[in-house]
Amino acid sequence: MNPLIIAFIGLLTAIPLGYFLKRITSEEMKIGKKYFLYLSGFSIFVLILSLFLSIEYSVKMTLVFSSLYVGIVSFISYYSPKNK
Repeated sequence: MNPLIIAFIGLLTAIPLGYFLKRITSEEMKIGKKYFLYLSGFSIFVLILSLFLSIEYSVKMTLVFSSLYVGIVSFISYYSPKNK
């Protein structure tokens, strides 16, 4: 199987994980919500930076997909509506 397809399938697991973290960390989100925003911004910064670095392709794809994964999880945890 193509490694890129496996990476995209792994990236899709970030969506349910973000909602799961939002559900189980409702108390912590009141205190540390700004850190999820910082984490999301930092992962976008690393993503953009890794696209312009002249490094080996496999290292670059590892940086891109890990940054996307962390960015998606923190974005969903930060911006999803509050649970009641």
